[in-house]
Amino acid sequence: KNLEAQTSLCEAAEKLQDAPDVVVAFRKLQELHEQWRETGPVAKDIREEIWQRFKNASTEINKKYQAFFEKLKEAETENLVRKTAICETIESIDVTALTSFKAWETKTEEVMALQETWKTIGFAPKKSNTRIFERYRAACDAFFLAKSNFYKGMKENLNANLEKKKALCEKVEALKDSTQWTATANELVKLQKEWKEIGQVPATEITNLWNNYHFLVEKFYDKVKINRELRDLDLKKNLEAKIELCEKTEELLLEKSVTKAFKLLQKYHDEWKEIGPVPQEKKDELWERFKNTTDKINQVRREHYSKIQEEQQANYDAKVAICEKIEEVLNDSINSIGAWQKKSNDVNDLFKVWKTLGPAQKKLNDEIWARFKGSM
Repeated sequence: KNLEAQTSLCEAAEKLQDAPDVVVAFRKLQELHEQWRETGPVAKDIREEIWQRFKNASTEINKKYQAFFEKLKEAETENLVRKTAICETIESIDVTALTSFKAWETKTEEVMALQETWKTIGFAPKKSNTRIFERYRAACDAFFLAKSNFYKGMKENLNANLEKKKALCEKVEALKDSTQWTATANELVKLQKEWKEIGQVPATEITNLWNNYHFLVEKFYDKVKINRELRDLDLKKNLEAKIELCEKTEELLLEKSVTKAFKLLQKYHDEWKEIGPVPQEKKDELWERFKNTTDKINQVRREHYSKIQEEQQANYDAKVAICEKIEEVLNDSINSIGAWQKKSNDVNDLFKVWKTLGPAQKKLNDEIWARFKGSM
């Protein structure tokens, strides 16, 4: 009876050598060893032989178990290398060189791309996992804190520019009743130059401030009997500048990068506002030309982002479906090695499909990744 029990345990151990899941096989082997210890002795002449058979099968499983964890250790070490490289990249960013909104947005996109890459990397070795995450978190926090401080500083600068332009408007208004034509004209040209050099103001103040400034300049031309040739020359120069802007804007329709085209369009709108008045008979025609091109670019941009949103929604739906399938696998009752192998293959196939999918919408991306990671 004891011999039959030990022979059965040997056969069970030998079958575990071909088990697809090494960890499960190792745990079951421990149970077999417990059962072996509980069996009684066998005949002395076959005791060593039967024990050696059981031992050999155990050794083979232990070797596979050890190899599995060695491979896992190598993967975790490689993950640590990749995560360290991401930390070094973020830490090496010279935030003092980022002196514009555009520069900050470009660098922010790079950092967010690195954050997406980080999410795809598995665990580092246990002793280093917390430390490397804290380093990564600290690097990201430092970058975004610097960005926040920059934007705060820019806000203060915009407000300072606003006060300067308000003061300049008061100076322009003070010129309206002057009878010193030449001196007044020269002063106005000087103030217009100062206006252009001051820089941007808060977005909420741009329209009102510009309308007020433009009204005062126009009022000056109306009330002060300035030399007609000077006014005509100014109007002609402004006309040429706005025609050039129209041409530049129309060229944007051929720009392949929607983002680049839109940023340049915003820049051209700012330049348009800074240019003075044009001949009255050309005013509406020129504005319609500029506005029509603007509308076309905005339409292209809306269609571009609409397409992106549709793709991101499709990616999200596909990822939700994958999560649901994996969760179904976890909830299934699996009673055999073969079933475990099939389910494991199914999950691996789903993981491969997951890797082919693009990102979901930003507000949903972390949520679906957390769900997927939790189900794995």
